[in-house]
Amino acid sequence: MSGNPKTSVKAPDLNNITATHPFQVSGHGALLKLPDGKVCKPLIERELSFYEDLHNNQSLVPFVSPFYGTLELQIPKEKVQSWIDEIQNAEETVEDLDTISEGGANPWSLRISKKTLLNLMGGKNQDSFVSRYLVLGDLTNRFRHPSICDLKIGTRQYGDDAAPDKRSRHMKKCAETTSSQMGIRLCGQVIWHPVTNNYARVDKYEGRSMASEVLLEAISKYFWNGTRHQTRILAAMTEKLRNLLQVVQTELPYRLYSSSLLLIYEGSEDSEENTDVEIRMIDFAHAFPKNGMANDDGYVFGLKNLISILDNLYEKFHSSALFVQQ
Repeated sequence: MSGNPKTSVKAPDLNNITATHPFQVSGHGALLKLPDGKVCKPLIERELSFYEDLHNNQSLVPFVSPFYGTLELQIPKEKVQSWIDEIQNAEETVEDLDTISEGGANPWSLRISKKTLLNLMGGKNQDSFVSRYLVLGDLTNRFRHPSICDLKIGTRQYGDDAAPDKRSRHMKKCAETTSSQMGIRLCGQVIWHPVTNNYARVDKYEGRSMASEVLLEAISKYFWNGTRHQTRILAAMTEKLRNLLQVVQTELPYRLYSSSLLLIYEGSEDSEENTDVEIRMIDFAHAFPKNGMANDDGYVFGLKNLISILDNLYEKFHSSALFVQQ
């Protein structure tokens, strides 16, 4: 289901909801994991409008998360506190911020989930809390060991409705990061390494401080599983990115600011021949209808740069493989 306007999803049993998503690598609000291959994302009206309008923009559907509607949860204070307690217990098990063991706790997911739940309670003296969510498809659900990369695309990170001080802050942030130079910024990634049975990880604060050459190295590492380069995966992703670029340039009815691309592939060693990859646009809190205006040049600039980077990596990896074989 995608783009079904004004659809409400039946509330599940709170005991079947996981307050932390094991593979959330970035974001401002925590994803709640549902038991049926869906996630709950804190609802922002402009993002809801984007998803509800998808039925008018079918060319975008293959490039965004499946949208199932909205959900309103009334969560007892005791349940919120129990989730917080679980997170705090899990935080005590984290030994290394640079890696995640199989089945281990994801430091970013714990951090953002705890922050979201504390904000929900907000020091308010009440018995329960009401929160509204978008219900989306869990893009990681079909992967056993998903390798994930979240890239912020574009050279502008504020919406048309931003106040002058917010515009200034975000312009300064972009100017100090790879967003201004390349239209790309790394927001977070996890890469499964079968030989060590753990994930290598990078969070958004590391991504924000990266110079251009460090970002290029980080993207290269995303396609390295500890023993070899994932050349077939890289080629499959590049093909999907070219298709996305075509849609963005000809059929996208929005100007997208502070939106990301989520890249996912199966990292398990026995999936060497598997070229099943996901590339999805995410985060539409600053998606504004074009209303006759041109495309956002910064978004197109970032997409083209990403395709160029992957093309160059493919040539580099392919040449290296041929040299080894000879």
